[in-house]
Order: sequence, then C-alpha cells, then structure tokens
Amino acid sequence: MDRYKYAIYDALYDLAGERNISIYKLLLKSNTPDVTSPVDNSVIMNPNFETQVTYDYRLAHELSHILYGDHEAQAVYQFSEYGHF
Repeated sequence: MDRYKYAIYDALYDLAGERNISIYKLLLKSNTPDVTSPVDNSVIMNPNFETQVTYDYRLAHELSHILYGDHEAQAVYQFSEYGHF
C-alpha cells in the first residue's frame, strides 16, 4: 500500500475511534458483504468480499450509515455498490 492509501485507511479508523464505532474484520465467504449495525455502533468488514470496490471505499460507506443513516428505518445495513432499493 502506498502512503496515500495508508492516510485514508488511518483517517477512517481515527474517525471511527473518535465516534466510538467498533470495526471488526472477519474473514467470511467471498459472497458475504460488509455490514453495519447502527444499534451496536459497529461495522463488520469482510476482507474476502469479492468486489471491484476498494476496501477503503467500502469502509467509508459503512461508516456513513452509522454517522448519517436513518437508524430507525433499518437496524442493519449491508454494502452494495448499487445502493439499497
């Protein structure tokens, strides 16, 4: 990883720490997407998830559900590069 990628990665983990958001890395099946639980203030990232979307982008996406999502409408969010319909 180059220095730029480390900066993004570190900034996301710093942001999560500042907001008391737990990030867990679990090695799951390749078709299992990342998931967020706003109720628990936690994100589960699956490094094995097969997608063209970068890990950093996926992590930022999941963090945004906790920071800006509608927590009453949905208790759990899963990563989708196409959004949820």
